[in-house]
Order: sequence, then C-alpha cells, then structure tokens
Amino acid sequence: MTLDEFKENVLAWQGLMYAVARRTGLSDDDAADVTQEAILRLWNNRMRLSAIEDIKGYCLKTLRNECYSFFRKNVPDCPIDEIGDIPCAENEAQKIDCSAERLLQIIDRLPAGQGTVMRMRCFADMEYDEIADATGYSEANVRQLLSRARKKIRNYFN
Repeated sequence: MTLDEFKENVLAWQGLMYAVARRTGLSDDDAADVTQEAILRLWNNRMRLSAIEDIKGYCLKTLRNECYSFFRKNVPDCPIDEIGDIPCAENEAQKIDCSAERLLQIIDRLPAGQGTVMRMRCFADMEYDEIADATGYSEANVRQLLSRARKKIRNYFN
C-alpha cells in the first residue's frame, strides 16, 4: 500500500478512531496518543492492508486493541480495599459530596474494563448497545462488567 492509498483508506477514519477512543473514557490527550499508536501500527502493517476488505472495521479493531493495551499499562496501583475514609463534615450536603468523591475514587480503581464501562454508563449516560459498539465488547459482556463493578462498589460501601 502506497502513502496515498494509506491516506485515502486509513487516515480517512482517524477522526472516527479518535471519537471512539474518547468514548471509552480516555482524556483528550490519551485518546490522541492511543489513536496515533493505532495509526502507527496500521502503517507498520500497511502491506497486509491491501488484502483486507473492511478497512474501517480493521482500523477500529486495531484502535480497540491499543485501548486495551493502554488500560492494561495504566492500572491503578492502589486496590479498592486500601482507599481510606474521607473525613466528612456533619451537614448532609457535605456528606453527599464525600460519598461522591469516594465513589469516583472507587471507579478509578476498578479493573480497566469495569471502570471504563461504568464511566460510560453512569457519566456518559450511554446505552448497552452504544457501549458495546464503542468498546468492542458484546452487550452481554457489558452487562456482566457493569454487574461486577456495581457489586464491588456495593461491597465497599456496606
């Protein structure tokens, strides 16, 4: 595959790849980095791309794999059990703020798949099928990850 063919067939999907990376819960900078890593991987394998019929799908699958690699490398060091209590004030509004802050800390410490799916469902208000499309998981797997994440969070608060 020549440079012009690569630009036409692969770089045309760069914007979509970035958007998918952002929807997995990555920050702007991390999503851009992961997208660039995926494009670099595609460039290094450009000779094999000519035989692929669905370039868009292949680009998104490569991006998904790069997202997985990124999440695996950036697993938090502190397990959920080691989160200390946040001192809370006596009035009800401050207690709610403390609980919300504690919840965010717990979500940040969930395993990569569970944390990503939980953020997408709770904060981005995405449906199961949208999460499945963005992450590459099946809908059943998305439900399972959410169930496990909720159980861990519930166990922490009980």
